[in-house]
Amino acid sequence: MKDEVETKMLSEAEYNQYHEDTLEMHIENVLTSMEEDTELFETLLCSYPSRLSS
Repeated sequence: MKDEVETKMLSEAEYNQYHEDTLEMHIENVLTSMEEDTELFETLLCSYPSRLSS
């Protein structure tokens, strides 16, 4: 998630790169895209039993 947000921030024009609103927008966009990422969900779900046994 951090890498995706960072990439999006770096793609902004210099005067927008460090605005809090820009950061918030990119975080919201990345989180929204993660909600629809079934592969990520499956991976997390499958790894859950191993986390319990640790």
